[in-house]
Amino acid sequence: MKVVIGNREIPINDDDLITARIAVNAFLLSLKNATIEQSKTSLYFTYLIYMYKKSKEILDAITPEALQYIMEMLLMSANKKNNHANNEINESD
Repeated sequence: MKVVIGNREIPINDDDLITARIAVNAFLLSLKNATIEQSKTSLYFTYLIYMYKKSKEILDAITPEALQYIMEMLLMSANKKNNHANNEINESD
């Protein structure tokens, strides 16, 4: 999968995306339930605003070009490891 940031397509490993989606959704559901139970609904929105602000701050510190390059290199490295492991399995058969 790819995400567009600053007119750059950033490749994302599908397994990583699934794991991140599950983790974020679980956290947000837990946060929502806790803030409702404690009657602190504004805290839920404060968390969302701060997470947005912090995420943007971190991503803005990395240019879209650099982020694209980093993710491409990480995906290539992961693919090489997977191919190497598959070759070892096939050789042992």
